[in-house]
Amino acid sequence: LALGIPFGLWFIAGSVFGEPLMALIYSHRYSGYGILLTLLLAKNMIESTSALLTSALQALERPDITTASLLAGAMVALGLGSLLISKLGLNGVGIAAVLASTVIATWKWVAVKQIRDRQDRMRAETLEATQVGTDEKPSGRYNAP
Repeated sequence: LALGIPFGLWFIAGSVFGEPLMALIYSHRYSGYGILLTLLLAKNMIESTSALLTSALQALERPDITTASLLAGAMVALGLGSLLISKLGLNGVGIAAVLASTVIATWKWVAVKQIRDRQDRMRAETLEATQVGTDEKPSGRYNAP
């Protein structure tokens, strides 16, 4: 979430001032591509925050999940990309890229959440199993005094 703030600000600034800046830097030859620039900024924002999920999955030794998410994203990009390009031109590319990045990030987020929930359940079951048959209060940082 903390990374979302600077990327969100960059996204807003790029959406508002992107097209005039492109025209200033690259001439008016590239005017009219403001929507595409906004879509690509959104894709970049999604991928940048998704990189944290990739790091978490690597730390959990689950590169298979990252690979599966990339395959799903590629299928979305290739499947929708050609259709959207024929209907919307270059903006179709941007839309397909945003959708593919969203699929990838969502896949990884769901996987990390499931792994974390499973670990929490296992931790609770282990704690419960160690407490069975004892009259003492368990020691741990989550226990009330």
